[in-house]
Amino acid sequence: MSLLRIENLNVSVASGTNAKTAQRWPVLQDVTLTMQEGETLGLVGESGSGKSVTALSILRLLPQPTLRVDSGAIVFDSREINTLSTAQMCALRGDRIAMIFQDPMTALNPVQTIGKQIEEVLLLHRPTWTGAQRRKRVLALLERVGMPAAEQRLQAYPHQLSGGMRQRVTIAMALACEPKLLIADEPTTALDVTVQAQVLNLIGELQQQSGMAVLFITHDLGVIAETCRNVAVMYAGRIVEQAAVADLFAAPRHPYTRALLGSLPALSANPQQPLPAIPGQVPDIEQRPSGCAFANRCSYRTEICGQLPPLQEIATAHRSACFHADLLTADFARATP
Repeated sequence: MSLLRIENLNVSVASGTNAKTAQRWPVLQDVTLTMQEGETLGLVGESGSGKSVTALSILRLLPQPTLRVDSGAIVFDSREINTLSTAQMCALRGDRIAMIFQDPMTALNPVQTIGKQIEEVLLLHRPTWTGAQRRKRVLALLERVGMPAAEQRLQAYPHQLSGGMRQRVTIAMALACEPKLLIADEPTTALDVTVQAQVLNLIGELQQQSGMAVLFITHDLGVIAETCRNVAVMYAGRIVEQAAVADLFAAPRHPYTRALLGSLPALSANPQQPLPAIPGQVPDIEQRPSGCAFANRCSYRTEICGQLPPLQEIATAHRSACFHADLLTADFARATP
């Protein structure tokens, strides 16, 4: 049985200040994902593709009524998220499902010590614990995530910590109740390369120890290759390709995925040449075409691309939303040394 199942999720946004009367535009369209217990699934795409909206939908944290779920199902551990009461959702959020946000400085309360902020999770979800039990758990969590001088940091405020330390605090908060699903929303974006590697290794080690599933949201294919077993590629609010990481890197079956891979700088590249880039831009949310949203940037486009390509299985455990997937595969094979 799957741990998380998202089926045909559709989310829209209001175009004006009055969300009740304003015209609404689709943000997510028919997003379908499945995760098993212990799995690491990468969700990759450009900024604005719908990755974070998908995560917030799982946690039911969309800023309503501006953003709302119009249709579709989100089932976590056999429970339909959208049918839970507010109290039931609060009990689930932070306990069974936890999230690491992009920017730890804005995710943390600047006027509370980090010890108090981690303890707050336990106060909410472990109300029968004594103060001594909570303090022991908070200290153990900080040590577990590799916080230097952990006991001294209990009284520190977020501004007194480095970016890497703050991210370790948010990870400790997310792990406080040993969740079954951890959503990591670009947790290394604001960090330097060295600290990025430390945080990625830390999440991987903690996952192996606890057996939790991880939904890793990023725009960095290098992070996906290092951390994930399976990957889903998003573009303009849709899943356009989904496969095992090794299969996707070896034989991408959607032009957008191939363009992303082609944009990665190579060590052997001529430093005098400009970095490769995808021509054009993502269509504005109010101007998305009825057919393939990537068609205006795609060298494979033909007349049929005016229709919406379905996301369908084209190889074992490999799905693509492209009418020209077979042609793309042949061309990629010829271009690969």
